[in-house]
Amino acid sequence: MTVETNCYRIPIRQFIGAKQTTLFQTLKQPRFSGQLIILGQSRQEWIFYLYLGRIIYATGGIHPVRRWRRNLTAYLPKIASDLPSLQQDLICTQGVKYWEYELLCIWANQKKAPRNSIMKMINGVIIEILFDITQEMEITFELKEDRGLSQQLVLIDSDQVIAEAWKLWAGWLGAKLADRSPNSAPIIKQQDQLQGKTSPQTFQAMIKLMQGKYSLRDLGIQLKRDVLEVTHLLMPYIESGLVELREIPDLPSPVAHSQNQLS
Repeated sequence: MTVETNCYRIPIRQFIGAKQTTLFQTLKQPRFSGQLIILGQSRQEWIFYLYLGRIIYATGGIHPVRRWRRNLTAYLPKIASDLPSLQQDLICTQGVKYWEYELLCIWANQKKAPRNSIMKMINGVIIEILFDITQEMEITFELKEDRGLSQQLVLIDSDQVIAEAWKLWAGWLGAKLADRSPNSAPIIKQQDQLQGKTSPQTFQAMIKLMQGKYSLRDLGIQLKRDVLEVTHLLMPYIESGLVELREIPDLPSPVAHSQNQLS
């Protein structure tokens, strides 16, 4: 495969693990720096930021803010729980296009978070994105030269994150969930019937968590369980019609929230 910068969108069918690896390996050869923009069949768009052919960050898709918040909670829990400090740091990103990444740079430079934890968070973000892209199957991509990111915190091994995402997808596929999205949210449809089929403790927990506020991935973080395990536990209720999976919107941008507080 050969690629050129600033070209038209190039289609790739069956964009699964091996083809993903080939594309990123191809970008290592010319040591490309800039954006790899991927558009899926669902019209979702993801952006990978590369430096000399290596991934430094990625964003986009259906729930960029939810994804950022999830991985922040998972890998930088102290920062996630310190809301006053987080709010002050968000103010520092006013007017910054790449606010998600800029925050990580702030925390690294101020030594609020070790680089190893930041790398794990970025890995988590990228693995989720690659999973979602794999579920699309067919994509188009284009390259755009761009040196907009302020610094290179980490250089991600594309082979490793692709392998991790593919492992998750294989498990999802093996559980016959290919037509389900981990970004969808479970909502109780038949409350009385559900109550009759669960213990009082389980029922109360389900009522609290399944109000259409949290995606399956969000629930995985809250319950400290793998999203596949959470989904597998819910499938009998989903298949019986007691619980329904629905699309939900992303969370509002925290940057916009901090701006509103200042005004």
